[in-house]
Amino acid sequence: MPARVASCDVTPRDRQVRLAGDMLRTTPVSTVLDPIEISVLLLECSARRCLIFSFDLMVVGSELQNMLHEKVQRLGFGADEIVLLAWHTHSAPATDKACQLPGVPDTDTMTKPRDIR
Repeated sequence: MPARVASCDVTPRDRQVRLAGDMLRTTPVSTVLDPIEISVLLLECSARRCLIFSFDLMVVGSELQNMLHEKVQRLGFGADEIVLLAWHTHSAPATDKACQLPGVPDTDTMTKPRDIR
């Protein structure tokens, strides 16, 4: 079974961001302790394939999911060929309105990452 992997650093280093999952923290942070990455694994077997995305985030909400599905569908992948996983860290930016209760979303982190190829 052929497999391919890729990783992309999407750490917001140029601005302060609010963290998801830390309800006691009321101010944005600018200190980076660890990079935030998106990793992708492509598995192929005969005519079947699967893209598995792994995010250093608290949650993959519907906004991020819809944006990614739209992008990979342009590359010929169907929604049933995509799996989105989050590590559920409480020390990453809130990137989606799904994180709004635990933190104000910083949608620039996910809407403006470098292209994943």
